[in-house]
Amino acid sequence: MKHFVVVAKNPTIFQQNAIMNRVIKGNYAYWHWIPNIWLLKDDYDGDDAGTLRDKIRDAAPGCNFTVFEVQPGDWAGFGDPQWGDWLNQHWKWLG
Repeated sequence: MKHFVVVAKNPTIFQQNAIMNRVIKGNYAYWHWIPNIWLLKDDYDGDDAGTLRDKIRDAAPGCNFTVFEVQPGDWAGFGDPQWGDWLNQHWKWLG
């Protein structure tokens, strides 16, 4: 299983919707509680950062963004308790 962080710089509503509806929904478990940031979990190991970048670029032309493939580790945060629910279920440290 792979984990990704996608960070976009000021995407338009069209670009945000395209990223969600054409790339993320149905393909990844996702966390999107903070605007312009998505945490993704790919249970099928089908993508790497480059292929995910290409999918987003095709779906949301002109959007400036970065994709990071990461290994979950320690995390901490403050906000709505629902934020932690998803993280505890999908973003556990695998070490």
